[in-house]
Amino acid sequence: MMSLLRFASRCLASLRSRAALILPGCIVLGLVWPGLAAALQAWLYPAFVIPLMISIARLEWSGQWLMLKRWPLMLLLSLWVLTVSPVVVWLVLQGVALPDELSMALVLAAAAPPITACGALALLLRLDGHLAVVGTLLTLLLCPLTLPPLALLLLGLELDIALTEFMLRLGGIVLLAFGGAFLLKRWRGQAHIDQHADLFDGVAVAFVGLFIVGIMDGITALVLENPGQMLGALLAITLVVYGLNLLGSLLFVAVTRPTALAVGLISGQANLGLLYITLNDQLPLEALAVFAIGQIPLYLLPTVEQPVIRFLYRHS
Repeated sequence: MMSLLRFASRCLASLRSRAALILPGCIVLGLVWPGLAAALQAWLYPAFVIPLMISIARLEWSGQWLMLKRWPLMLLLSLWVLTVSPVVVWLVLQGVALPDELSMALVLAAAAPPITACGALALLLRLDGHLAVVGTLLTLLLCPLTLPPLALLLLGLELDIALTEFMLRLGGIVLLAFGGAFLLKRWRGQAHIDQHADLFDGVAVAFVGLFIVGIMDGITALVLENPGQMLGALLAITLVVYGLNLLGSLLFVAVTRPTALAVGLISGQANLGLLYITLNDQLPLEALAVFAIGQIPLYLLPTVEQPVIRFLYRHS
């Protein structure tokens, strides 16, 4: 039994170094095996929370508290992610002839907070994990206050969101992640977590992979039904995701390179799944389809970014 557990631990630990192949592989798996994607729907919520919990547990409380004390940086980051970047995307789209539903989806994507796995991905890419975790938590909590007014101002779209319910839902995610991280630290201790960082990162990769496969549910049918439209949507959301990643990194490059790259990751990793779940009864199907197909460039981003980061670190 112990040998089986050790084997499982080694397998999980090996996932960290193979994340750049595993995450794109999960995209393909979800697309070619729609039945598996549908079967994993029940795992979406834990797969949403656990990577965030692990990334919090992986970092010292003191480092996260120190990041909060750098409140000017965190304020600028939150303003950039939640308010400035959607305005930038909206301004760019004024000169581009796109269907209204596609433009709407792109602006809303830019206004979304980052995915909950952003901290875990930052740790895998060896970026500023403290900034990624704290930035993810802050923008998640502030998103209900910024998304509805921006949608009204930029798109003339009045979102019928129960603000209290929305904030409680996102606050529940944060509370679960913090509570789980606290219990994990108390149970195993920070030294044990640090010693087995590869194992914990591997578990995070496994749950991110489960989420990727599950969120692909329905995308295969959309692509087969209207391949031209979905290809155009894929190209557009890819440009937004990668463009915001690059722009976010450039804007904060004066801080430090790991911090700037972490800001870029947060900027590009829009939580399209959260938008899909929250707004699925208020947006046209064409806009929701963009959030669905947008999962592809979203989870390819770490794979694309990894060699760039290695090059930058090597020549720094």
